[in-house]
Amino acid sequence: MAELEESTSSLEHQNNGDNGSSPFMTAHEMAKELEEMVVKMVSKIDEVQSELTKKREYCNNEYRLSAY
Repeated sequence: MAELEESTSSLEHQNNGDNGSSPFMTAHEMAKELEEMVVKMVSKIDEVQSELTKKREYCNNEYRLSAY
């Protein structure tokens, strides 16, 4: 329990801004951060899907060529 209090205290010191505001993220800040994470994930998913499509097309072409 003491460890939890120490880590909480440490986080409070890290998160306190110049204006002495709450040490915790506001819902708006959290939503904005989550939105940024989702945008990055969707971008990565699109990138991976594109790469898989290229590889699938390559494999299909190789298969067609080897069939002849």
